[in-house]
Amino acid sequence: PPPLARRAGLYVRLIYKELQYWLVGLTPEHYHHYQAAILSELLRFDGAIRHYRAYLKLTDDPQVRGNLGLLLGTVSRWSEALTEYERVLIKWRHPAVRLAIVEAHIRLGNLAEAGRLIGLVTVDDCQESDALRKARCELIAELEGAA
Repeated sequence: PPPLARRAGLYVRLIYKELQYWLVGLTPEHYHHYQAAILSELLRFDGAIRHYRAYLKLTDDPQVRGNLGLLLGTVSRWSEALTEYERVLIKWRHPAVRLAIVEAHIRLGNLAEAGRLIGLVTVDDCQESDALRKARCELIAELEGAA
């Protein structure tokens, strides 16, 4: 968890944003996105998941849906994470999303499907960043180790 002073500051920001929402009239989207981000930073993942879901009822943003998938995976709710990642892929065909889908399949024990899907993410797809290349290599190694 974050250090005590950092946590205290984050809680103050949560309360401040809550007051803004009720007294000033923030948009529900802004409120839910902000609360989810702060709760996530505080490692209060269930609350963050609730806020991301509330946001997505109002606006279907693939990056926010990807954040929801990430949090669901963090708390080992892999079937829900997979559903969210697949919905993201419809609007945002980023290699990170495809790799997240592969990871979800691995965690769910669907190794054949994960193996098929990792083959669709090429080295060229991952030229954007070292993190993508590393993630792809780690998933391939994990699949090879499981075989």
